Order: sequence, then C-alpha cells, then structure tokens
Amino acid sequence: MQQRFRRLALFVGASALVGAGFIVAACGTDNGSTPVPTPGVDGGGKDSSKTDGTTTDPDSSTDPDAANAPDCANEPKLRTNTATSGIYCSFYKRDGGAVEGGLGTSYCDNDETCCNPADVPAGTHQLSYCAQGKGGDKCAAQAGANSSIWTADAGSSWECADKSSCGAGQVCCLIQDQAKLAADPAKNKLNIGTFGKNNPDHPPACNGHAAYNAGGTRCTTGTTCGAGEYKLCSLSDDNCGAGTKCIAIEAFFRDLGYCGPM
Repeated sequence: MQQRFRRLALFVGASALVGAGFIVAACGTDNGSTPVPTPGVDGGGKDSSKTDGTTTDPDSSTDPDAANAPDCANEPKLRTNTATSGIYCSFYKRDGGAVEGGLGTSYCDNDETCCNPADVPAGTHQLSYCAQGKGGDKCAAQAGANSSIWTADAGSSWECADKSSCGAGQVCCLIQDQAKLAADPAKNKLNIGTFGKNNPDHPPACNGHAAYNAGGTRCTTGTTCGAGEYKLCSLSDDNCGAGTKCIAIEAFFRDLGYCGPM
C-alpha cells in the first residue's frame, strides 16, 4: 500500500511526536524530517509535517486566504528518479534510521516493494517495510519477517514511482484501493482531483492535485495501464503520449507524476 481515517491518524500521531523530538519506529510513522535522497536525485519524499491530500476529499468550503498571494511551497512536485535512486516509502525507516546502500532512510531499493500495511486489527499500528521483489504478494509473504501484519486488500504496495523501478518493456501504474472500491463502488473509484478547499497546506489558488482511493503502484508490461489506472511519469521519465503531459500529484505522503490532459 488502508483507510482515510488511518492515514489521518498516522499524520496526527507523527506530527505530535515530531514536536516532542521522538522517532517512533514501533508505530511505523515518519519522524517528520525530510528524507535525504541519493545525491543528485530529487526523490519522492514528503515531509510528514505536511498534510496528506489523501486524508480529506475535496469539499465546497471556502479558504479565506485563497485570493491573497497563496504559499504554494507544499504543492506536489515532479521528481527526478533513476535506476539507483530507490522508492520513497512513507512511514518507513531503514535500520532505525541508518543509511543503507547510499539511499535515504525512508527509501526502498528499486528491486523492492514499499509495503504500507493497514492498521488491522483496529487500534494497532502496523510497521511499514520494504519487501524483496515486486508486488503485494511479496508484502504478504514477508510481513512477519518485518515484525508487521499484512491484510489482503487493506494495505497499499508501492512497486515504483515511474518505469525506472520496473523491468524492460514495463511502465509504472497507479492502481485502485480494492477495499474502498468494494465498500462503495460508486463513490470510491481511483481518481485524481484538487485538494480540499479548507486544506491549509494547499491553497486552492495553487491548483495542486492529489490521488484519491489509490491502492499503490505496480509495474505493468506494455506502454499503457489498465482501465481506471493512471500511467506514472517523472522529470527523468516523461513517457506520456500525444495529447498528455506529466502532472505532479500527491499520493499517500509521496510526490508522483501522472500522464494527464494537456
């Protein structure tokens, strides 16, 4: 990789702990510092002190500061990824904060999958981790070895940020959260929209975008993604076809790019 309230709870818990100066590996939450990417590589990390756009759906309320020189510093940005830069993994700290393989502490290797479990059973905080190989099945098989619990269709697995983390002849796709779709197929389809108008970190005038009801990313053979999915791109992987362009979005505390309309 999961419910919107769990994400908000993680965000609130992480922000409170940042203020206290703690790093809480046992809860699988980010310590609030911006991850350090490989030198020369932007990476896709988000500062956990910022609000995650996926925690609040767009609404019709009004932001009184929207017309007054908005601060757009927190908006998602297109990133540079390489075959060695790794995959940003929300709420994960490699080896308790040590740097491994030249990667920032919140990154998985490109041959791994970032696993963001749901908090099941309710009231628990399952650790995020990096699984060897690609796919949610790898998250399920390696949860125990990472002192975590993986529940089918409840967590999100992130294989890639663009095709640089995939094999030859593959592209990276943003996929549906199956648990949310099953709960309400009419309402909870994967979509990309603007942030809520009352989101203090994302003024409407900035026109920032976020992914809603995302279940992670996966590598898919071919040049297109499946129905209802979005092909991902980046500054270093502008693989969008004619009539589309690479647009920055936020997806569960990470910056991504998708091939959207011109």
